[in-house]
Amino acid sequence: LGGPDSLAAVEGFLYNLFSDPDIFKLPLGFLTQKPFARLISRRRAPEASVGYAALGGKSPLLENTRKQAQALQQALGADAYDVIICMRYWHPLTDAVVAGMKAQGYERVILLPLYPHYSRTTTGSSYNAFMRECQRQHYQPRVSLIRQWYDNEAYQQAIVDDIRPSAQALPDADPAHIELLFSAHGLPQKIVDAGDPYEQHIRATYEALRAEIARSHPGFS
Repeated sequence: LGGPDSLAAVEGFLYNLFSDPDIFKLPLGFLTQKPFARLISRRRAPEASVGYAALGGKSPLLENTRKQAQALQQALGADAYDVIICMRYWHPLTDAVVAGMKAQGYERVILLPLYPHYSRTTTGSSYNAFMRECQRQHYQPRVSLIRQWYDNEAYQQAIVDDIRPSAQALPDADPAHIELLFSAHGLPQKIVDAGDPYEQHIRATYEALRAEIARSHPGFS
């Protein structure tokens, strides 16, 4: 997704977000999308800036993603793969990343979105943006997409493994007195009705986690 790297970048980040036709489909979008994005981003920037100020004046996403990229690079082996970060709505943006990859002559690209669950508004938008830039820049690598990984056992186990130490840090660590609340981003109903699988993926993740927690952490409700 990306995030602003300063408070001054908040409005520009929001403008890029609201300009995305995979999230906001407007009538006559080629005429109305950018004015709409400009208006909404100006109105929302002051409120959003308060939140980013509480985080230290910027989004932590890029720094965290760099750590993930370094860990993945080490796991894959430096001689086998190059791990490159690409953000959807703030730097490093897709156009610059594609230009750099083209200049380096990469012939094969594996896209690994950091969204475990597929939605056209997240993974779909990121994939579309990458392919549009490849076409615009006359760059034709062989592209593979890891579409979703919510059902990956290691991903689900990592969530489960984080529950016990978090529970033990509570004043009352008795599982019988603890309730787990699962939350996720929502989607407009019209996107779900159009066949977006995100809600199904979230529900499947919840059911898998619930079953594993019941098996490995008896007592949690």
